[in-house]
Amino acid sequence: MKLFSHNFRLRAWQMAHFWKYWPEIRWFFWGIRLRLALLRDRLAGRTPLLFALTVWGHQQFLRPVMEALRKSGKKYSMYLILDQQDDLPTGNLLGVARWRVRTYRDYLPFGKRFSALLAADIAERHPPSDCPIRIMLDHGFPAKHLRYTRKRILLFTHVFSLGPLHREGWLFRCPPELAGRLSILDVGFPKSDRILACKEQRREMAQQFGLDPSLPTVLYAPAFNRNGALNRYGKAVFEALAGLKDVNVLVKLHPVSYDRSVTGVHSNGVYWPEIADRYNGSRFVHVGNVDVTDCLLAADVLVTDIGSVAFEYYLLDRPVVYLECPDFFREAGVKNGGGDNIFLNAGRPAGVEVGDMPALQSAIRDAIEHPELHSDARREMAEHLLYNPGRGTEACVGALEKLLLEHAGGI
Repeated sequence: MKLFSHNFRLRAWQMAHFWKYWPEIRWFFWGIRLRLALLRDRLAGRTPLLFALTVWGHQQFLRPVMEALRKSGKKYSMYLILDQQDDLPTGNLLGVARWRVRTYRDYLPFGKRFSALLAADIAERHPPSDCPIRIMLDHGFPAKHLRYTRKRILLFTHVFSLGPLHREGWLFRCPPELAGRLSILDVGFPKSDRILACKEQRREMAQQFGLDPSLPTVLYAPAFNRNGALNRYGKAVFEALAGLKDVNVLVKLHPVSYDRSVTGVHSNGVYWPEIADRYNGSRFVHVGNVDVTDCLLAADVLVTDIGSVAFEYYLLDRPVVYLECPDFFREAGVKNGGGDNIFLNAGRPAGVEVGDMPALQSAIRDAIEHPELHSDARREMAEHLLYNPGRGTEACVGALEKLLLEHAGGI
């Protein structure tokens, strides 16, 4: 009798607090829908692929691969992990039905039902570890002091290397005992294909943003990290750039900066996109959370701090001005702004570094008037950035399809 009374009270409490269980109930029914969709895929001969992003802004690194797979004429069905969704746009997401866009946690129990996982970064959240093929296609080149832990590296079965520098960076950043165990495939950087194909279209790209193409354009693209340029210099950089005469300014913040849920972690509670919007005008454009590629193509000079975006820009052989961030390097235990170690200094030796706003304006003027300065260093660096230049997407798709075929026993 007591047991009946206890169970009755428990069920009554659960019914009265139904709303607390609603997320789990929704996930349960979503899981049923997912299983049915995957079953239909198999019956129709489609290969289910799972793509993974931490923030929406990293979609630019997976988009070329997804589009190429659709155009290949082969049957693929695509699903998307998107973990932090505060910066999520409206509409169709990479051609993936909205109901298929869920978090790492939601997809965690279903990994073995997919043929392969392709991730743009090593997230703190664990990807489905029982997916047979788990590929890391990094969201850029190694540019900071970060090192990967053993646990995070072993979550993946393969690394698609962007180029010689990226391969060396992985070996530098991983624990020594794992260096020989990494399955690194020399593939290329899909995102770079458009940069190389459109490198002569600077004027057209400037017009795309509503800017006067006859004027030089400066792109400000800082990293999101604590003690980076946003926290060290704040609004002063925006004001210095807006104060330049006869110069266009584009501002593209890091994808993480557009996620309100982490402003307290990385930005001391400041939502920088709102600050940048205040400076918008005829010659100053904050582009928002878009693919940075067209911004790079439109710019005559890049201003950054510790971002790997500088490496992408070096493919265009155009000047880079770095803002000093001594507190970032000091906290990371790195001396002299990374010194000569390219995996720590974000490519500083091929650019110019400044520490105040008058010096920033002067460096930009010099770069506009003398773009040939440091060109030899930029070109030398660019030669080590890419495998398969201009064919990164093609090589990536080919490597993925080969892995799928090998796993299916076709080879």
